[in-house]
Amino acid sequence: MTAEVAHLFCLQCGDLLQIAEKEKEAKCTTCNFTRGVNEFLDVAIVSESGPREWQKKYGVHPVIKENPELEKEVEHKRQVVDDDCPKCGHKGLEFYTLQLRSVDEGQTVFYECPKCGHKFSQNT
Repeated sequence: MTAEVAHLFCLQCGDLLQIAEKEKEAKCTTCNFTRGVNEFLDVAIVSESGPREWQKKYGVHPVIKENPELEKEVEHKRQVVDDDCPKCGHKGLEFYTLQLRSVDEGQTVFYECPKCGHKFSQNT
């Protein structure tokens, strides 16, 4: 468990800490261990809907840590099958599959020629 996540759990029993409604503390409901909410300031909290109600209520604001590694463009490589392109005859078509029809029917295989760019699909 990473250090950023470890302090969200009780140091005595390992249970998840709960934020107390009326006090500025996080409390373990199993063994009554408490920890101040201000210790959560260094936690990376990512929320699409904004800060949680307890954060607003107690003046604790989330710290959002950006990870530039997640923002990098990912190069996707497709699998290659040893078939000939029906348009140019190039051997080695890239392909991927999708389940477009109902679950009791086969999947659809999409092929693309890396040489001429010809695309076609086949239901299996």
